[in-house]
Amino acid sequence: MDRRFSRIKAYYDAQDREKHLQGQLPMRSTEVGFWGVSHLEDVQIFFLQKRFPPEMRFLDIGCGDGRVVAVASLYMMAHGVEYDAELAHVGVQALKNLSLRASITCADILDIDIAQYDVIYMYADRNFSYLKEKLLRELKGTLYLYHDTYHPDFLVKQKTTWIGQIPIFAYRAPTLQE
Repeated sequence: MDRRFSRIKAYYDAQDREKHLQGQLPMRSTEVGFWGVSHLEDVQIFFLQKRFPPEMRFLDIGCGDGRVVAVASLYMMAHGVEYDAELAHVGVQALKNLSLRASITCADILDIDIAQYDVIYMYADRNFSYLKEKLLRELKGTLYLYHDTYHPDFLVKQKTTWIGQIPIFAYRAPTLQE
């Protein structure tokens, strides 16, 4: 296992153990949705399989505590956006503690220009009606959805990547001809 990935995994495993000792799980409702975590091993395998060029730009929408951003930073320029101020703060601290070159912004995704990102990742915790116009207008890269929850019926579905039993769905914006 990659030493850099092992360090990230150990950090978040310790965070999860601490939450467990306090009677909490690494998930909760937020003001705008539900925060749940992606499994870091799945995320690493995804990046290893995809072999994205390192100059590509990555965005995690609703990045929570920053764990996916942390792993993505091992492979490309990585950024996350999180609406919940507490989660965003935890994520920023994690990136700092791990000395990773990545960033997290506490903001509403509707206020972020996503056109500059090649790879957009999301654990879809609600339907896409609030993002429809933004994605149709600004999505230039590929949107990857972790797990089989909600799907944007207005985007063009591409190849699904399977990591064990977990699907990661790829979508792109439709062309004018579609």
